[in-house]
Amino acid sequence: MKLKAGQKIIKTVTITPTKEMPLEVFKACWHLAYFMELMQRLPDGRVIWDENVIDIIDENMAEIEHYALQQGYISINFELPTAFVEQFK
Repeated sequence: MKLKAGQKIIKTVTITPTKEMPLEVFKACWHLAYFMELMQRLPDGRVIWDENVIDIIDENMAEIEHYALQQGYISINFELPTAFVEQFK
């Protein structure tokens, strides 16, 4: 497979945020997970990260979902690049 400029193949991991996750960390993960949904998937589960993909997002949605998580109204998962998650270990 030939990748275009700005693309690279990455591995991902799924995390489940907890009530203890600070808002700023939640927002960073939320943003990344949002864009992960826009990326092309390979049959082996890896993702083609394309830095050229853009979208308009509502910053308030991350805060609303964080509040709902804090209140126990929702449980969500984030699919994130493995390299991003490993920096918190």
